[in-house]
Amino acid sequence: MTKDNLTVWKFNLPNYHTEIHISMPSGARILSVGNQRGQLVLWALVDPNAGTSMRKFMVCETGRGTHILTFADLASSPKMWYDHEGRFGEFSYLSRYIGTVQIEHSGGSLYVLHVFEVL
Repeated sequence: MTKDNLTVWKFNLPNYHTEIHISMPSGARILSVGNQRGQLVLWALVDPNAGTSMRKFMVCETGRGTHILTFADLASSPKMWYDHEGRFGEFSYLSRYIGTVQIEHSGGSLYVLHVFEVL
């Protein structure tokens, strides 16, 4: 990426527990995630002239079991994950934590969503 071509792009993510694939310009640098008018969004610094590559993300709700593992987890419990009920098993995704966002849905319920990039 050259400095002259860089710009920030926004990508909408689903507001629920899921895996998502996003086509982004190659070399895109993830900046942050946030809540924009009730929508979970991700911002990235991109070179719009670069070719594209597919990136994979996980959106996880607080309290739901997940099969993700971060680099920090590898030091304490290699290849293991724990769900909200204390059960454990082998991990499915090695990931990098991006951020946590709170989103209020209709009826006033509050969702706390955690976004990871699957490596």
